[in-house]
Amino acid sequence: MAMVVIKYFAIIICSIYSYKKLLNLNNLCLFKKLLSFGFSLVSAFAIYSIRNSQPSLSVLIMITITCIFTTLLFGTQPELSISTIILSFGISYIVNAISVCIIGMTTLIIIKILLYNIDAPTTEIAVNIITTSEVAILQCLLILLPFRLKRLRKGMPFLYKIAPTNAGVFVSIVLLCLVIVLGSRGLPQNMIAVLYSLILLCSVFVFLWWHSRIKQTYIESLRISEIEALQNEVSEKEKEINILQKNNEALSKMIHSDNKLIPAMKIAVSDFILTSANTDKQELQVKGKDLITYIDNLARDRFKVIQEYQLQNKSLVSIGVLSLDALMEYMLKKASEYYIKFDLTISIKVKDILESVISETDLNILLADLLENAIIATKLSGIKAILTNIAAINDKFLIEVLDSGVPFQTEHTTHAEEGGSGIGLMSVYEITQKYQASIIIDEEMEKSGFTKKISILFDGNKQFKIITNRSNDLKAVIERDDLIIVG
Repeated sequence: MAMVVIKYFAIIICSIYSYKKLLNLNNLCLFKKLLSFGFSLVSAFAIYSIRNSQPSLSVLIMITITCIFTTLLFGTQPELSISTIILSFGISYIVNAISVCIIGMTTLIIIKILLYNIDAPTTEIAVNIITTSEVAILQCLLILLPFRLKRLRKGMPFLYKIAPTNAGVFVSIVLLCLVIVLGSRGLPQNMIAVLYSLILLCSVFVFLWWHSRIKQTYIESLRISEIEALQNEVSEKEKEINILQKNNEALSKMIHSDNKLIPAMKIAVSDFILTSANTDKQELQVKGKDLITYIDNLARDRFKVIQEYQLQNKSLVSIGVLSLDALMEYMLKKASEYYIKFDLTISIKVKDILESVISETDLNILLADLLENAIIATKLSGIKAILTNIAAINDKFLIEVLDSGVPFQTEHTTHAEEGGSGIGLMSVYEITQKYQASIIIDEEMEKSGFTKKISILFDGNKQFKIITNRSNDLKAVIERDDLIIVG
């Protein structure tokens, strides 16, 4: 009795575990775990009772009641439960067969040697109980291994789509039928050998089918991802087309308006020139000032429309890292709101240096803080431009952010009235300290069209250097031992 109960308890509990893992269901609470344990134990005793009178039906009854139990326990659809529980029992029996082979004759020989001085009936009973227990324990351990593999951690998601007539389910049914026949009494040795051979073949087929279905599912997921990517790309293109259409309409209206305004301006200028000789000087100055103001406003409006058109249709070079590309696109849009010319240059493969030089998360934070401060400093300037350069100098990773904004203030915050809190620069400093990088601020940038440049050089020196033409002013208010002021 004990041997049968232990055997079927292990098979049922492993089948319930396989069922959960195959469908990638949520972990059970303690009550449901205890319920599964109790069900397996009670079912094992019930199977023992049935097996004595109807050995051929015992496996079928075991599968049926376990299918009903798992359907109620996990709340799955009956059709899904049928195909999944058949596969679960197939896997459980395969693992059971492997466990029997591993334990096998070695354990029997060892135990018989240790118990040689005990009478034969007692020895046989003890050997069988111990061996069955070892097989059950090994089976419960081995059933964990397949689902530790990377490809199987999420189970078999394709089970939600396959029919109960699928090849894998069919072979599992054949496997269980072979197990039922094998459980019959009085089978000849050659028949038992044939049944074990067929069970091995079915096990190999189930494994190959499992592998094939996972591969197909992976390929299908890639196909779906590609379709979604294409759909997103089409959606983005449609948005770009809509923007172009709106811009074209705005430009068309502007051209239509200019076709009337330019001749009118020509007449106004001609009239101003022709009447200037006979017009009072003060009145002439007023007319000339109004005329210049009108032309200046007209030119400013046109420049604003053209600049907006250029900014909306601008695209940056790809960094090759999804999160960084998304960040740069966001900063481009943010800069465009203030009509800031935003550019990016890259001369290295950023993906290759990630993790070895700086983590992706810290690089995102570093760029975000530098660019946000640059936008705050630049948005109210007459000339609005920001350039980000990602490069390498002497094999050292380098980030440069150039802007045409106001110079750095000696206080801790940059433009608090414009939204700056100083936290950004503090974060930049902390990250550079973490990676032992140097900060170099260059304010001698007149010939470049920019007012300053912040460079983060990952050279391991942890320097803090300012190149400026106001060195005396800075030295008077900044007292830092690690600061080098050049100028």
